[in-house]
Amino acid sequence: MNQILVTVDGSKHSENVVDEAITVAKYMGAKLLLLYVCPDFLTVPEEFAEYAKDEDLGLADYYSVASNNILSKFGSRIKEEGIEFEAIQEVGRASDKILDVAKTRSVNMIVVGMHGLHAVDRFRSLGSTARRVVEQSPIPVIVVP
Repeated sequence: MNQILVTVDGSKHSENVVDEAITVAKYMGAKLLLLYVCPDFLTVPEEFAEYAKDEDLGLADYYSVASNNILSKFGSRIKEEGIEFEAIQEVGRASDKILDVAKTRSVNMIVVGMHGLHAVDRFRSLGSTARRVVEQSPIPVIVVP
């Protein structure tokens, strides 16, 4: 069976990425591998620090809850469309983990967003994760603007 690796980071833009992956999966009759990569930083990003404090979460718990929520949200969207999928969580540098999962799971294609959580909205350019994946992937990559 064809498999498409679709990467999400929890940003609003991830909705477009998932929608594109659903369209391609329907056309190819493919299973989606829904991937969220937790960063391996030592501190919670500033914008999320208050949430983690209010919820009394440690760093590992914070990322576990966040990744489960993100995968659940997008997994529900995929399930509504009747497409087979598997949710995968990894920890590390996003581009490295995307390429590792693509290789170990023998996927046929990767779908990534043009930019993620760290994008500067006024500039229209390829984000660092998408750029590294496009440059290093031996299989087709769809970059969703």
